[in-house]
Amino acid sequence: MNSTDSTNPVDSTTEALVEVVLPGKVEPEGLEVRHGSVPVAGPGQVLVRMEATGVSFAEQQMRRGKYYDQPPFPFVPGYDLVGTVQSTGAGVEPGLAGTRVAALVKVGGWASHVLVDAADVVPVPEGIGAAEAETVVVNGITAWQMLHRKARVRAGQTILVHGANGGVGTVLVQLAHAAGVHVIGTASPRHPRGAPRAGRRAHRLPHPGPRGPRPRALPARCGRRLRPRRRPQRRPLLASPRPRRHARLLRQRLHP
Repeated sequence: MNSTDSTNPVDSTTEALVEVVLPGKVEPEGLEVRHGSVPVAGPGQVLVRMEATGVSFAEQQMRRGKYYDQPPFPFVPGYDLVGTVQSTGAGVEPGLAGTRVAALVKVGGWASHVLVDAADVVPVPEGIGAAEAETVVVNGITAWQMLHRKARVRAGQTILVHGANGGVGTVLVQLAHAAGVHVIGTASPRHPRGAPRAGRRAHRLPHPGPRGPRPRALPARCGRRLRPRRRPQRRPLLASPRPRRHARLLRQRLHP
């Protein structure tokens, strides 16, 4: 096929679209599988054949109908994905076809094929598998924003990371270490496997558990006192109407 042709470089006519649908507030067993036709990339879009997607806190909250600004039921969840560009629409570089990319889509990732704006996809470096790259899309962007945009921690300071063996916590510890920040991490005994991995770059403390002592204030070396929030943050860090910014952050994580 001519490389200047922006139509499907891969024949998808024999493939079928498979989606996992969230019909309402249901237990995981209530998720539904839906079949359909593979969509066609429109102007400025790419069709991504999904290779890896995540099941995170966001999807769990959506299943309960408690996530910020989630669409009405029914819908296809899936906050992020990694896959290969199968076709490109008008106005998109045809050479992007066949490239493994990562994208933050907020919903729609639990599908075999997903339409994504070409400006929102980030090429995955060679040598990194789809599952490996997927773990740093939402987790990596969340951790980076917490460390550099919200807390604005500087080299030489010390931070306390709760859940340092979790998805966001593990990435946060590594980003902090790379920035010259000292890390103290807590980890629940229910999830011991991630503790050694995070512990290589953090001082580990046992998690007190749900009934353990909870200090009212923790001194920080930056001269401020960290106090518990009286009200939970209603707007998630990733709930932003600016997906292009998230694409830029993802490029920084995958292409340092």
